[in-house]
Amino acid sequence: MEITQNMLFEAGVLRHLVSTAITFVLLTSVRFFIIRKISGSDVDLEIRRKWIVQIKNIHALLFFISLIIIWASELQNFAISLVAFAAALAIVTKEFVMCFLGTLVKSSNHLFKVGDRIEIDHQRGDVISNTFLTTTLLEVGPGRLTHQYTGRSITIPNSLFLLKPIINESYSHKYMLHTFTLPLRVNEDWEACEKELLDISNSECASYFADAKRHMEKMAKKEGIDIPYIYPRIIFNIQDPKIINVMIRLPVPVGKNGRIEQSIIRRFLLWKKSLSHTHRP
Repeated sequence: MEITQNMLFEAGVLRHLVSTAITFVLLTSVRFFIIRKISGSDVDLEIRRKWIVQIKNIHALLFFISLIIIWASELQNFAISLVAFAAALAIVTKEFVMCFLGTLVKSSNHLFKVGDRIEIDHQRGDVISNTFLTTTLLEVGPGRLTHQYTGRSITIPNSLFLLKPIINESYSHKYMLHTFTLPLRVNEDWEACEKELLDISNSECASYFADAKRHMEKMAKKEGIDIPYIYPRIIFNIQDPKIINVMIRLPVPVGKNGRIEQSIIRRFLLWKKSLSHTHRP
């Protein structure tokens, strides 16, 4: 069966070649005859030249149309094969192309650089490598509540930059506004806790606060936005009738948010511990 199909294919191609050759000879003969008649006429030389050029152009057009008609079936099969090849190529190279586009998006928009701490698709860490196809993170976590290295690396395809939002925790490069939450029981003296947390936060920020303020003002001017409120502040949130969530926001140097957060929590717990000892009979 395969041999028969090959023979039929070869016969069809041979027939088309013969038809093409015959068509070319006939059209060329007609062109030669007409040009010879025009050349031997008494018409003005400039007009004869124009006619000869037009005859040559008509000859080329007719031959091109004849080729399309003669080879129509083969051209159709070739077009189908070309479309199938293009579809297969698109499927095979889809991820590669998306990674390439993701790299372009990252580079053109300056989304992050090596050393920045980012989060994408629930993966969070410091960027340690950024290649043409992938980005490698040194994982920080677990989750968003801790800032310690887990000892694991995460390699993500750059195609994610087209599909998922990116959180850059190091966008300002020097200082950032860090927020964390502490729970209090509703029967605790929340006003005293608020005052103590503000005192501790201001104490932690004292050594770098002036520089952080200048940096935030510079960033706000550069980005054309309002200067954020950078003084330490306390926000209360109640989701459970028995618990008051105390949200602490303060400026911290990039990369030291975990260390300062732990320092504030430890100092606050020591203060509460001292209160319990003071009120103990």
